[in-house]
Amino acid sequence: MERAYKLEFAGERAGSLYVSCCGLSKTEPLHSFGPAQKPYYLIHYILRGKGRFSLRNKEFQLSSGNGFLIPPEELSFYQADEKEPWTYIWVGFQGEMAERILQNIGLTVVNPVFCSDHSEELYQAVKDMMEHNTYGISNDLRRNGQLQVFLSVIADGVTTQEHGEVDRADHYVERAIAYIRSNYCNPIRVTDVADYVCVNRSYLYTLFKNALGMSPQQFLTNYRVHKAMELLRTTELPVESIALSCGYTDPLVFTKAFKHVKRISPSGYRKEVRTGEINKNQDYLKQIEGTLLLKGGTMMKEQLLAKFGELFGGTDGAKVYFAPGRVNLIGEHTDYNGGHVFPCALTIGTYGVARVRKDNMLQFYSMNFEQLGVIGSSLEDLKPEKEADWTNYPKGVMWAFGEKGMKVESGMDLVLFGNIPNGSGLSSSASVEVLTGFILRDMFGFDVTNQDLALIGQYSENKFNGVNCGIMDQFAIAMGKAGHAIFLDTATLKYEYAPIRLENAKIVIACSNKKRGLGDSKYNERRSECEEALRRVQKVKKVENWGALTEAEFEEIKGAIGDEVLERRAKHAVYENQRTIKAVAALQNNDITLFGKLMNASHVSLRDDYEVTGIELDTLVEEAWKVPGVIGSRMTGAGFGGCTISIVRDEAIEEFIKQVGEAYEKKIGYAADFYVVEIGDGPCKLK
Repeated sequence: MERAYKLEFAGERAGSLYVSCCGLSKTEPLHSFGPAQKPYYLIHYILRGKGRFSLRNKEFQLSSGNGFLIPPEELSFYQADEKEPWTYIWVGFQGEMAERILQNIGLTVVNPVFCSDHSEELYQAVKDMMEHNTYGISNDLRRNGQLQVFLSVIADGVTTQEHGEVDRADHYVERAIAYIRSNYCNPIRVTDVADYVCVNRSYLYTLFKNALGMSPQQFLTNYRVHKAMELLRTTELPVESIALSCGYTDPLVFTKAFKHVKRISPSGYRKEVRTGEINKNQDYLKQIEGTLLLKGGTMMKEQLLAKFGELFGGTDGAKVYFAPGRVNLIGEHTDYNGGHVFPCALTIGTYGVARVRKDNMLQFYSMNFEQLGVIGSSLEDLKPEKEADWTNYPKGVMWAFGEKGMKVESGMDLVLFGNIPNGSGLSSSASVEVLTGFILRDMFGFDVTNQDLALIGQYSENKFNGVNCGIMDQFAIAMGKAGHAIFLDTATLKYEYAPIRLENAKIVIACSNKKRGLGDSKYNERRSECEEALRRVQKVKKVENWGALTEAEFEEIKGAIGDEVLERRAKHAVYENQRTIKAVAALQNNDITLFGKLMNASHVSLRDDYEVTGIELDTLVEEAWKVPGVIGSRMTGAGFGGCTISIVRDEAIEEFIKQVGEAYEKKIGYAADFYVVEIGDGPCKLK
């Protein structure tokens, strides 16, 4: 609990330095704030008591006479001591001169803590701000004048905490970044940046590579391109003007730099934004980037590490991991019905950079959802929350580890990037779950197998996120083997690897771009319907699950269900299981034609008996059936949107994508995306 006297000043603001809020707080034991961000600079000064403050993976134990800075948009956490809770004053402020003044004082994100013996003067400055709390030019000037007094007192004899050579190096990087952000619009060079921070160019290069995984020139170029993207999206300025606005005197040099970073020209980027191809969280562009980068692997690692370093203060101790997505060749909605499935891991998936923290804070960032920023949490507060968005999946796995007797003792910083289309039915959520489990095993030495990781991932999705999924997704991802699918009996978890030999043919994924969330879909409803049908049958015959029945056995007892809809749901579960068994046998006999026919029959059953397809998936499949050279096609995943999987002969792939794509867009009103995929291995550590 916090007893506070505080003021917040709203309204239109302009100027070089002005007060946003101020206050005085007396806290209760263990009162805390965060992890959270503020949109302005915030300085706290401790009058009495003590507590702790965390910023960018550093923790400080503070007491009276100490103060700390929270920069804007930086995730921070602070907590009062259990026995001697602190009392403090604070001032929030912003303006054009704020950053420069703080740098001159010596307060930065790297060195945010200071000491001052002038507690009375600091208190009186804040008290005066609070007393002049009404609107009007006189009080505005008085408050802002007292802000300058407040900062001058801090600057007068202030001592910042020193943290050695590493932090001094980080300080150079922070000052260089601040200079670039303030001057990117001018034709500055790396030598100008080096001169500003008073180091030579080669040493600055070394500092940037160590801290961010990229050179100063790469950072400058990336920052300029980022600003150019904003202008391309939000203004009608010609490309030449945008080039000048971002520090390029030659538009051709700007275009070359933009294409190098974003794999598309500035005008092309603007066009795709206007047509909606990039405007959906820039998913399309990220998929293109991901496909290109991940073929080499190294570039993807470098980009992830660079982003990690930018967000969390360098990459020392950070490790890089990968977990694949999956596609199910056949055997849909059988995994929770005790039947067989036949999935395989893909070479696309989720990449992650992680590092153990010294506290219990969790900081998550996804390069697929950059607009969400860093999402903070704590190991002491592992519960599903709507506002936590995608981070509920890694949080759920950490919670599940604890439930299984493996408590995660330290927090972590985590940056993710996935080139699996989100909501596609290729198991992006399960990929994140298995990736998180793999990271926890590697970082904390937990004694678990890959199969255990699959079970823990399923448990977290069932119990933490409330989705009653089966084991297939997590199992296929955790146990993936290149060139093989997994023939899995979900009732016993017995499995065997089956080689996939598709001579002169490829697997093609068609993403409908109709997004769905499992928790909001009718997935749970279908599972409940199957369970209810089974309960009715069990009253007249001992049946463990639908996977235990043949088609003939089902036909003998289906009358006990007594409901037409429930009967169709159960029929799909039984018949789909048998189709899966037959399909694997067909592959073993090199009968790819029969395998394709069974795929087609699977879709018909999912459409008519299980009713999980919809117009989007039906259109993709039915148009695929019309194309010569298509061996088989069906929806894959939970349904209600997502993807289809087709086996297409090599010579027909181009025509398949063209014909199906045009028909789909004409009927649905927007485009589908197509991926020619390969079967890959399970999770791994890249660095």
